[in-house]
Amino acid sequence: MFSDPPSFLYRTTVAYQRKEPCELSFPAGVQVEVLEKQESGWWFVRWGNEEGWAPTYYLQRHCCLCSQNQREH
Repeated sequence: MFSDPPSFLYRTTVAYQRKEPCELSFPAGVQVEVLEKQESGWWFVRWGNEEGWAPTYYLQRHCCLCSQNQREH
């Protein structure tokens, strides 16, 4: 059985107000979960129940969480 890739937690460094419907607005100092990384400088993130694209330069690495618990064989 395959496990999901790890998800990464980041903290927002400053507030961001979205400019497009696909982007995510957020205040400074909140924890977001990075779901997808793009080389374009935009990452797809989740904050609470909301998801959208966020500029990477507004995010600072917080820690790494495994999406699933490891199973013993």
